[in-house]
Amino acid sequence: MRTRNAAPVSDNANRKITDKGLGERRESAIIGLTQTRESWLAVGLTTVAIFLYTGVYMQTGFPELYLADETIRYQYRANHIYLLLAGLLNIVMGIYLSPNANKWGAFLQRLGSLPMILAPLLLIYAFFYEAPQGTPERSYTFFGVVCLLAGTLCHLLQPLLKGNREAVAMTGSGELQEAEQ
Repeated sequence: MRTRNAAPVSDNANRKITDKGLGERRESAIIGLTQTRESWLAVGLTTVAIFLYTGVYMQTGFPELYLADETIRYQYRANHIYLLLAGLLNIVMGIYLSPNANKWGAFLQRLGSLPMILAPLLLIYAFFYEAPQGTPERSYTFFGVVCLLAGTLCHLLQPLLKGNREAVAMTGSGELQEAEQ
């Protein structure tokens, strides 16, 4: 007895189904990302404002803050610049991040978000409590910088997991071109 096979589904129909699933994932990723981008902007702008405050704090408080101990002075200045770094990285992430519809890419984006938002808090604490001590053990500063590094690495790796259509490569001339598939 011969059974009739169902008509094969065309490639276009399969593509529409796949694109629809991708579209839904992308839409939910965009909604979640918008909230994350706003968080990064808020954290970044707040950190830059605190950077400006710490500059005024050092300008009005020096030399009494470091009591002629150059080590303390350099630690204040280093932590001051780390605050600027953290603020600017968060602002850049808030402005330029694009959603990754790939499951692992989106996971890396979320994973990288936490340390980058946590880093300014650690560095603010380090500015006010570690720098005045003048000791070489600066664990909050260290972990703040490591958080920035870890978050940046996660966001550097996540574009590798995007689809080939969206992959972008830098050429030697600095122009953006679509990567070859």
